[in-house]
Amino acid sequence: GWAGAVFQMPYRDMAAQRGLNEPSLYVTWTWPGSPANHYGLRGTLRLTELDGYPVTDLDSFLDVLAKIAGRESVRLKVLTLNGREAALTLKPDGHDWPTDELVHTADGWQRNVFEDL
Repeated sequence: GWAGAVFQMPYRDMAAQRGLNEPSLYVTWTWPGSPANHYGLRGTLRLTELDGYPVTDLDSFLDVLAKIAGRESVRLKVLTLNGREAALTLKPDGHDWPTDELVHTADGWQRNVFEDL
């Protein structure tokens, strides 16, 4: 999660049906009132760039967030399900909407919170 949005890799079925060949992260959900929702990031969009850095998977997303940490606003390049590009500007709020990762481990679900992103 970042800025009130939940990201994941695109579903394989959706990628096959829509012909999603460009590496990206799928926006699953945005919480009402969150920065992501306020600035136009919506479920079903795919994030391909963050401040000019390519976003190809969850690891690259976290790497880019570390590079741009502390910026007042960031530019996002997104694609709709039919492949149209759009650019958004978002002001992250790490205090009320921190970056976190939900991971399934052998011990069950684990939430990692990234304080500096």
